[in-house]
Amino acid sequence: MNNDGSVNDTSQDKLNNELNAINTFIENFIDKHNISFQEVFELLRQKREKENAALIPSFILRNGKLGILECVTKYLKEEFKLSYHQIAVLLKRDDRVVWVTYNKAVKKKKDRFTVNEPNVWLPVSIFTDKNLGPLESIAIYLHDKVNLSFNEIAKLLDRDNRTVWAVYNKKKKDGKNEN
Repeated sequence: MNNDGSVNDTSQDKLNNELNAINTFIENFIDKHNISFQEVFELLRQKREKENAALIPSFILRNGKLGILECVTKYLKEEFKLSYHQIAVLLKRDDRVVWVTYNKAVKKKKDRFTVNEPNVWLPVSIFTDKNLGPLESIAIYLHDKVNLSFNEIAKLLDRDNRTVWAVYNKKKKDGKNEN
């Protein structure tokens, strides 16, 4: 960009090339799936909303009074103003379980969460696998997807690094035995 906020020629050329590539991809997608540009745009908008709206800060999980699902449920209820049913759908849990979990969390911690550093934003989708416990889900996500060491994960969650290592390795070992 130039000092006056305008785009210089080389930046404009690069931008045009990238836009042409995106346009070609979208046109191929439209042809392949037989949908309109508006439908593609709407699908992308919905996907982005779901991904952006469903992030949990890891910092809230440092709370020693609450369990992980209690933290997640309380955060979704209070920060996103979601109903119990909406939270249940997001977490793939029963509405009654979400209600009980939230009410137990509120009894233990009445005030809202504050988010400080260090922090990693976790997608809510990691908590939907019924075969994984909450800590297992977090350990696997942070180690395999975010590439954090067990020590870094432990510090992030204010847990013992041996616990994080044990939970991760037990689940990975169980997964190998199932195959």
